[in-house]
Amino acid sequence: MELKNQIDFTLNTKAISAGRPQVYKNGGVGDAPSYRKFKNEVEAVMIKDIGEERINQIIEKFQEGTGYQVKMTCYYKVVNSNFWNTPMITRPDVDNIAKALLDQILGRLGIDDSRVFNLTIEKLYAKENRIKCSINTYSIEKYYGYKKSNERKERKSKKKKPKNKYEKIVEDDEVFEKYMAHYEEVFGNGKTD
Repeated sequence: MELKNQIDFTLNTKAISAGRPQVYKNGGVGDAPSYRKFKNEVEAVMIKDIGEERINQIIEKFQEGTGYQVKMTCYYKVVNSNFWNTPMITRPDVDNIAKALLDQILGRLGIDDSRVFNLTIEKLYAKENRIKCSINTYSIEKYYGYKKSNERKERKSKKKKPKNKYEKIVEDDEVFEKYMAHYEEVFGNGKTD
């Protein structure tokens, strides 16, 4: 595992949880209004806080790696300065925040969340709402199981599929010889005197 890049950026917005989908009276299903608003606004916030040029650079850097270590700190605005940088132990739930941030922020930066191998989410009280992201990009060899995938592909490609059931019978010379010996034993050699 080799560290390729470390990317840090801050978004000046409130982290919202993905929450449960809402079912409407007409049978439709949709996101909660606060999450829908977050989805609609997050791209504009990213362009404003990071900049289009830097977003493109980040996307290029992410393509260099195959695995990601992500740390996100979500700051929630409170007036009382005695609580700033104190862990927030109320809603929204951290697992729902993770889903929203992975899908909406990292998804827009080209990260497939199945490649995130380490995720840390922290909720803190602060002077202003913001999301601080730190992402390490690694080059990680892909796991193929007991035998390498390429060996399996080579074995499969060597095996020729028969065109019909008779070709399958004669595919192996040994089997064919046995078949012919049995045929001659039962029906004779086909010569007439």
